[in-house]
Amino acid sequence: MKTICKLFPISIFILCILAFDISGNCSELVRYFPEIPGFTKKGEPAVYNPDNLYNIIDGAADVYLNFEFKELATLIYEKGEDQSLIIEIYRHKDLNCGFGIYSHERVYGVSNYVDVGTQGYYETGILNFFKDCYYVKIRAYDLENEEPTLIGVARTIAAELPGDNHFPEALQDLPYMYRTFNRERYIPKNFLGYSFMNKTFTADYYNPNIPAGAYSFFISMCDSKEDCKKMISKYREYLELPEEEIAEGRYTLDDPYYGTVSLLWQGTRIKGIYGVNDEEYISGQFAFDRDDYILKIDESVVSYQKSATSSSDENYRLIPEYAVDGDLMTRWSSAWSDPQWIRIDLGDEYNINKIKLYWEGAYGRSYNIQVSLDGTAWKEVYATSTGNGGEDDLNIEPVNARYLKLNGLERATQYGYSLYEILVFQTGN
Repeated sequence: MKTICKLFPISIFILCILAFDISGNCSELVRYFPEIPGFTKKGEPAVYNPDNLYNIIDGAADVYLNFEFKELATLIYEKGEDQSLIIEIYRHKDLNCGFGIYSHERVYGVSNYVDVGTQGYYETGILNFFKDCYYVKIRAYDLENEEPTLIGVARTIAAELPGDNHFPEALQDLPYMYRTFNRERYIPKNFLGYSFMNKTFTADYYNPNIPAGAYSFFISMCDSKEDCKKMISKYREYLELPEEEIAEGRYTLDDPYYGTVSLLWQGTRIKGIYGVNDEEYISGQFAFDRDDYILKIDESVVSYQKSATSSSDENYRLIPEYAVDGDLMTRWSSAWSDPQWIRIDLGDEYNINKIKLYWEGAYGRSYNIQVSLDGTAWKEVYATSTGNGGEDDLNIEPVNARYLKLNGLERATQYGYSLYEILVFQTGN
C-alpha cells in the first residue's frame, strides 16, 4: 500500500467498521455503493462525520478535517474466501477541498492516470479519484484482474456522483509554460507553514533555460481586499520589516526558509513566486493571461488541427491531438522511456520549410524529424543531440511532405517527451 491506509492493517480496519454503530444511518453517500457482479456486500455501510472520523483514521483525521471534511461512507465487498474490496467515499465542503485532499494524497511520480471522474490514478492495490467535492478510494486485496475491475467499479461510482468533471477554476490562472503537471495542489490552511496564508493553489515548475531551474507559483484566494492586506502585513511583520502603507501591487520579500518570495496583490488574490529571483522572468509570470496562450494560426501553418498519433501517451489527458490544437495550455506527453515518437498527418502534400516546437519542461535532448509522402518511406530533415527545450525554431531545406514525425531518442529529464505544440509551415509564407 502506498496510501494512508498503510497506517493500519486490514484486520483492524474491518474490526473498526464492524464495531461502528451504524444505526440511524441516513447519509446520502450510501446510495453510491454499486452492485458489483461476483461480489457480496459485507454488512451495511459505515458512516463517519467530523466528530468520529478519528475512529477510523486516527493519525490522518486532522488532514481531512483541514480540507473541510463533511462525511465518509465505507463498505467492504467480498468474493470467495480471499478476494475483497474496500470502498471509501468522502464528501468535503466544495470542489476546491475535494481536489485538495485528492492532490494531497496523490502519489508523486504516478504514471498510470485513468479516465475516471475528473482525475484518477491506479497503482497496484489502489485506485483513487475525485469528482467535484467527492474523493473516492478503492482498495483491492488478492483480487484477480485487479486493474480493469477497479477501473470499472470506479467509473460506475463516478457516473452516479453529483457534480461536473472539472478542476477548480483557479488552476486556470496558474501559468502553464514549464508547469510540472499533476503537481498542482490546494492548501486550505497554513501554506508554507504560515498561519496567515490560507486558501492557496500552488504548482511546481521547471524551466531548464533559467539558472534557478525549479520554482513554485501560487495564488492565495482572499475573501476580501482587506484580508489580502492583512496577509501581506502579517508576512512583513513575521519578517520584522518596518511598517508601511500596504496597497495593491508588487512586493519582494526575503524569506529565511524560501529565499526571495515575490508577491503581486490584485483585487482579492495574491499571486506569488519563490525559487527564482530574475525580475524580468517573474514579471512575465505575473503577467500570465489565458488568451496569450492561444496561438494566432494562419494559412502558413499546415499542421493545425490535423490528425496526430504517438508511440505512447503519459495519460488520457496528455494526448497527441493537443500538440496540434493551437493552445499552449494543452500538451502531449509520452511514457517515461526511450525512444518515443509523435506523427502528424498533414492531410495533403505540402512543400514545407520551417518547424516550430514548444517544449514543456520534459524535453528531448536528442531527437530527429523525418518527413514522408506515403507514411512508409521516411527522410530525415533535422537532427540534434544537444536539445535544450523551450522553443525551437527549425529552418529546413524546402521539402514536399504529407507526414511529419518527431522521434525522441534521448530524454533530458526522468520524464517523457512533452510538447505543447508543433507548428509546421509551408514554403512561401
